[in-house]
Amino acid sequence: SPEVQGFQAAAAVGQDDFKDVALRYGAEWFEVLQVQAGIGYYQNTSEGNTTNPLTVNSPVEDTGWGGSIALKHKPTGLNIAFSYSTLDHTDRCLDPGAVSGKCRGDDELLYVIGGVVRDFIPLGATAFYGEYYRGTREFNDSDRGRLLALTAPADDELRELEESTLTVWGFGVVQKVKDDTKSAQEPAPGEPAMELFLGYKHYELD
Repeated sequence: SPEVQGFQAAAAVGQDDFKDVALRYGAEWFEVLQVQAGIGYYQNTSEGNTTNPLTVNSPVEDTGWGGSIALKHKPTGLNIAFSYSTLDHTDRCLDPGAVSGKCRGDDELLYVIGGVVRDFIPLGATAFYGEYYRGTREFNDSDRGRLLALTAPADDELRELEESTLTVWGFGVVQKVKDDTKSAQEPAPGEPAMELFLGYKHYELD
């Protein structure tokens, strides 16, 4: 859609069948605070039809939504961004968990990143940042191959991978390098010619 007061809408539909809608927002408040935000909804009910009569596809019914917002204080360069989304799956699965009897549950993620970006040196802007991510998946899965990769259940034992949680935190620095020369392939307006970065990420999987 056209942009109105910083808002812009978008939608998509396709076979067989998925659809999504989104609303985005971008503005500068009081000439000091830059804001970018968005929210969207997604649905996928693809049937995955096949010409092989021996193949049985699990029903698909994924629905989810997500949103994010990023803020930057122009005078100081302080900035922070939040993102959250969740995705739900069908409750008509072919192979529910042997213990709970449930189909796969929600996928959920949260991501936060913040820091400061300033022109400390003539090369270009320098950005220092810290970040945190947490993603959870409710599998409710008794697939023996997957379970054997985690543990060794007895032949007559009912086991189930219920949930996994991935946690990530990290920090780093990015140095943007401006290009003062003129060439036929210049960077897009506002983009640096090169970025040098150094970062650390710590992963924990439960």
